[in-house]
Amino acid sequence: MPFDAGAVPRPVEFAAPAADGTPHPLAERAARSLMAEIDALAVDHDLHAPGAGKMFGVLVVEDDHGALAVLRGFSGMLGRRWFVPGFVPPLFDPVALAAFWPAGEASVDAMTEQLDAWRRDASIDPAEIRRLEAERRARSQGLWLEIMQTYRVADRRGELRTMAELFAPGVPPGGAGDCAGPKLVGAAHGLRLRPLALAEVWWGAPMGTRTHGSFHAPCRKCAPVLGHMLSGG
Repeated sequence: MPFDAGAVPRPVEFAAPAADGTPHPLAERAARSLMAEIDALAVDHDLHAPGAGKMFGVLVVEDDHGALAVLRGFSGMLGRRWFVPGFVPPLFDPVALAAFWPAGEASVDAMTEQLDAWRRDASIDPAEIRRLEAERRARSQGLWLEIMQTYRVADRRGELRTMAELFAPGVPPGGAGDCAGPKLVGAAHGLRLRPLALAEVWWGAPMGTRTHGSFHAPCRKCAPVLGHMLSGG
């Protein structure tokens, strides 16, 4: 959506939040606007219920003509939905994910149900239980790596890398690529807009050091993702 910066100057280079979460004044202005609307936008999700708080983000962007706009995003899912009007989409390819996820999830669920039944049955050889546990663990890990292959993120030049590649030789942590910051920068690249300033704010019920209305820097697992996305000249 179009954004009025008022008298706030634009940063010369991309402005990420400071280590304590303090955003550039341009991003803070955009965040304050979102904060006035969040509860109405998330009408089907009570963010103030225990455990329901959520990290939201804004990214001020600039087009080729110098016009400003702001993109809005949230971490993970909102009200069990990845796609919510007014917010940027996730980084994964939903078509690619749908091609294998339902069957993969069903196979892991079936193993879990069998394990639960076997553990209640004293006649089952413990070695068989351990075998199935190992098989389920391997299937879950393989499924996770398949999911990470559907996250294809571009840098400023358009060079694509999967989430699995960004964390290699390690395994991407849970939630990698699902935070507000990477989703916002990914959307900006997709729309051919230049990212200027990012802010992330916690809204709703508190969680640890995250309190209602507090600003935060991107989390550590976002570092490899944002590092790639903001590179490339």
